[in-house]
Amino acid sequence: NCIFENNTSNNGAAIAASSGAGPTISYCEFTNNTATNAGGGIHTTSGAHPDLSDCVFTGNTATWGGGGLYAYGPSSPTFTNCLFNNNGSDHWGGAFHTQVAGADVEFISCTFYGNHAPDGGVGYCRGDSHAELNNSILSHSSQGEAIYCSSGGTATLACCNVCGNAGGDWVSGISGQGGSSGNLNI
Repeated sequence: NCIFENNTSNNGAAIAASSGAGPTISYCEFTNNTATNAGGGIHTTSGAHPDLSDCVFTGNTATWGGGGLYAYGPSSPTFTNCLFNNNGSDHWGGAFHTQVAGADVEFISCTFYGNHAPDGGVGYCRGDSHAELNNSILSHSSQGEAIYCSSGGTATLACCNVCGNAGGDWVSGISGQGGSSGNLNI
């Protein structure tokens, strides 16, 4: 039940989790936080495994990646029933960016709306990292395809609706997943 608002930092403007940290964070708002590097809302690394539920991420930005979240391996954050709205990056992953093997992020019943980045309006998975999205909505990114993957990064979607993203929906890192595993494109 906290509000993290208008914070600025190099990495993790609202929260920087490392060294195996595993906080449980519920019913919090992350609003207009700015990272000059990565992770406007949250930055995870070094074995951190935060568990976030019923949180709202709005208007967070990062210069290089992950307006809402930047997960650098090894780290394994989990998000349940969270909203990512209008978060952005100047480069990669408007809502989230995963990087390096061991960065494994899970989103369950989350909504991503109106996020933006040149590569991956919703998310960007890079360098053998992985994002798993279940029962989630990825819609109306104003810039970039829904999810972009490179350098061995992967994203797996199940029972998700991906629609209206400026750079395309079932393209790039998630091409071929539309219409399978209960995924929709409405």
